[in-house]
Amino acid sequence: MAWIYQIIKKIIKQFAYMFPAHAVVFVLTWFGVGPSPIPILSFFNLPFIYILVRKSPTLINFPLLLALVFGAALAHNEPTTSPMESYFENFSILTIVGLSIAIFTLVPMILTKFITIKINQRWKYFTHNVNSRLIFPVIWTGSWSLFRRYSPLGSWGDWSYTIDNSGYTGDPIVQIASIGGLSAINLFLALWMQVISDFFILRHRIEKSNRNIVLDEETRLIPHQISDNDDNIKIYKKDLSTNYYLRAGMVIAILSCFVIGGERLNHIENNVDHIPTEIVGCVIPSYTTSYKEMLKKTVTLVTNYQAKIVLWSESAVALRNQSEYNEFLNEAYYHTYKYKFYLGLTYTIPDDQKKKNMLTFIGNNNETLFEYQKTHPVPLVESYSTVSGPGHLSLVNIQLPKKEKDQPKEYNNLNVSGAICLDMDFPELLGQAAGANLVLSPAQTWSARVGLQHLRMSSVRAIENGYWILRCDGDGASGLIDPYGRVRHVQIASNDHINMFSWEMPLVEEKIETYYASYGEFLVWAVFVLLGICELAWYLSWTHAEEEMNSYVGTAKEFIESWQKWMEEKYDAIFDREELLLSEQQSLI
Repeated sequence: MAWIYQIIKKIIKQFAYMFPAHAVVFVLTWFGVGPSPIPILSFFNLPFIYILVRKSPTLINFPLLLALVFGAALAHNEPTTSPMESYFENFSILTIVGLSIAIFTLVPMILTKFITIKINQRWKYFTHNVNSRLIFPVIWTGSWSLFRRYSPLGSWGDWSYTIDNSGYTGDPIVQIASIGGLSAINLFLALWMQVISDFFILRHRIEKSNRNIVLDEETRLIPHQISDNDDNIKIYKKDLSTNYYLRAGMVIAILSCFVIGGERLNHIENNVDHIPTEIVGCVIPSYTTSYKEMLKKTVTLVTNYQAKIVLWSESAVALRNQSEYNEFLNEAYYHTYKYKFYLGLTYTIPDDQKKKNMLTFIGNNNETLFEYQKTHPVPLVESYSTVSGPGHLSLVNIQLPKKEKDQPKEYNNLNVSGAICLDMDFPELLGQAAGANLVLSPAQTWSARVGLQHLRMSSVRAIENGYWILRCDGDGASGLIDPYGRVRHVQIASNDHINMFSWEMPLVEEKIETYYASYGEFLVWAVFVLLGICELAWYLSWTHAEEEMNSYVGTAKEFIESWQKWMEEKYDAIFDREELLLSEQQSLI
């Protein structure tokens, strides 16, 4: 029982001494993640969390874990009259979300700390080597890549989404997802965490060491040798100077992201291009809507608003058996053939002891273009009652007639695919539809607040693969997302009646190609491999030719310092000249 007492004692101490820090993490997480984050908070919160993990006397910091769990849970809560009232209504779901975010955040940090401790026990000065700064970015990026593949929640909880990409303008930093997906954004965040946490920890160590030296200098009449403390200051100051260049590199990286992202976001249609458009729409059912009513409202959307592609929200109707399905499908065929439009039908149908959650896309010629079964049912909410699909996305070509008058009848060719709700949070799955121009995304989110977050998360799939996304979300946020991840339109559904939304979508037949669509996360991992090779070559060269390597390092350092000195001289010269001109003007007056 003694070990239990020791654990409880440590937890109480951590709560007592570190409560302000954990409270800050709780608040920053509450307002920095979730459906409507304050984007800049993650750039403060993540380095702060990493500092607390690195400075914690134990590997597992339970108070920090709790702060993250409750902060992330409340961030995804739907506030009504009282935040805590609505929290307890969705306690199980919110706890799963909060716990997954907390665990996925802390595991890479704790793993890095454990590995660093073990290596440092063998090589005392390993942590003072600049190469040691690469361990955490690699572990963080690799861990999140594995989480996205094997977690039942996919990319839910990924800190990449805290960089807010909502709105028509988009965000330049998120555009690097077109190069390396979420892994590229995670690598960027990990480098930021490493550099900033190093800076604050080194500053603290130097100040602490300086305070100890001041105490020694009060007895300077007593002869003493240079202490270990003096040596530590020299090492810390050297590390801090290295950190200065790394911080400068981060500034360059941020500016590069803005340049690349800004260039992509400059691509937008204008009136000069004369780009044809087509109307797409959503039909969202109420709680007690039959499929006949849904078809009737769909026809209204087609006839009154000239929609050519219509999608229903997830599980719009519940079919009882195969015969009802055949009747339902035949009636849908009749309407699409009569009014010449394409329709995405969503329904559930029994399958042995469970049910299947389906999306069936039908054409205007009495044909089924593809059937898709939801691959990832929501854990604990659907998984016990819904059969998982095979995980294969279809890709079909459709033709929409052009609207030009007095011209021979021509068509716009579009490749269309589709996935259901949570499936959109699995980048590798949606990569199967990389050749699509349009992805249909029916969904059923439990609240408008979380629906807005899911819409924003789905927008990253558009950036990664360069396609439009038509999202129709019952109880959540429906919208239209362009290939650069910009949310062109968004609409919140109402539960008391059938909702109909329609939007105009530019029809650009030329597919937007992205590096991620072609190579996935290959570029990010290729960078890691290249860094590993460079580090190995550096180590071998240093081992066998230390003097020569010191010469190279010294030469490079002198070159950088000479350029820095030249910049400072030019800077001073500019100001000196301005002051001289000002004094001459004053003398003339």
